[in-house]
Amino acid sequence: MNLNKHTKKLIFTIILSIMIMGTAFAEEAALVPGNTLRVTFVPSFGFQIQTWDWEGVSTDEVMFASLGLGLEFGPADWVNFQLLWIPGINVYSKISDGDYGNMTDLFLGVKIGLWAQEGALFESDKIRFSFAPGMKMPLGGFNATEKADTVREPDQHLWGSALRLYFDYIINHLFFVNLYFEGIYYPKQWTYNPAYKTHMVDHPIDINSELEVHFRYPLNNSTIALKGGLSAAFFIAPVMNSKDSDATNQYCFSSGLYFGAELSPAFDLALRYRFPITGKNTEPVHLISIAARYLFPISK
Repeated sequence: MNLNKHTKKLIFTIILSIMIMGTAFAEEAALVPGNTLRVTFVPSFGFQIQTWDWEGVSTDEVMFASLGLGLEFGPADWVNFQLLWIPGINVYSKISDGDYGNMTDLFLGVKIGLWAQEGALFESDKIRFSFAPGMKMPLGGFNATEKADTVREPDQHLWGSALRLYFDYIINHLFFVNLYFEGIYYPKQWTYNPAYKTHMVDHPIDINSELEVHFRYPLNNSTIALKGGLSAAFFIAPVMNSKDSDATNQYCFSSGLYFGAELSPAFDLALRYRFPITGKNTEPVHLISIAARYLFPISK
């Protein structure tokens, strides 16, 4: 595909809020127990098998592989400290019309449980609710002088403040429904992202929302439990950059499913698949990932 210099600048970097939503799902409102550390390892593979318009331009080929990491520590049952680097670092990438950036940004947050069956500030048999204020810390980046026309970065590379809300409704011992919301506010700031016409970026907010149905079935006389789920997610950035009239907003509606098992009280594994349905100014990326999580007890 022959794209002129101006068009390549307007083709935004692959905004992998799609990936961030799809890699680990929104998770649930439950927290890591007190005096434990949960380590999450997420290898992912993304590819594109269809196109949709990006302000009149579409990309023919996208393919990448990444490795992500999550650390969550619970000093008490009702509070967790989070360091989430998912999707993380790219170990392989290929696109049809340029180069691909090497890493996504970091989320640092504190997750607080308000309602739960036990361990939270308020007890409830049917409802779990928690929230996580935090911040996005930009990592990576590139040499804008050398690669201003071709590089696509896998994240915003902007400082931002975030708020995540988690709400679970427990139907019975086999099923629960999760609602998830994330809002990220980006103050005006300087950046070297060539997707913008100016280095002063006014990209005020990203919004992620997700509805999930989760299933968990414990096997008889065993510590193993099977689990699975379905989800529908919506991402929108209503104003990408107020000074760029050709790239005013993004949105993506996607769906996903997962299947896995809790192999012990401390270890669980899940295979996840996220697929795009419709969108604008985002790449229609299909994402396959494996999420492996392990709980380590921390001595008092």
